[in-house]
Amino acid sequence: MKRSYRRYFFLGISSLLAAGLIAVLVSVKYRVLDLEDELVRLNQEIAIDRQAIHVLKAEWSHLNDPERLGALARRYLGLGPVLPEQMGTLASLPMRDRQAGGTGQGPSLRIPAAGGPSAATPWADRPAPGKVSQ
Repeated sequence: MKRSYRRYFFLGISSLLAAGLIAVLVSVKYRVLDLEDELVRLNQEIAIDRQAIHVLKAEWSHLNDPERLGALARRYLGLGPVLPEQMGTLASLPMRDRQAGGTGQGPSLRIPAAGGPSAATPWADRPAPGKVSQ
């Protein structure tokens, strides 16, 4: 009779292990299905984001078109092409004054006195932005 109890004991243990294994496999199966659904959702979001990036790049290239920016600059800012007399060389820039604390080793811009704009500045005849000329 001892053999039959052992047999039932091992059968019971085996059944419990099998049931536990089945429960774990079912749990893993549903976890994998949830992860696959999340993967599909994320891939759809990536596709939507890539399309949005494509549209944004197209808009960016339109907004940064040099012809369009030039027309807007002429229309709203009164800017035009650079004239040859506006060009200069590095040697034509004034040197920093040694008495004002400069080293005299390189070019720098001189700031006009507080009395008004210097005649040497090309913008001296233009009003400041936001101010109306009288």
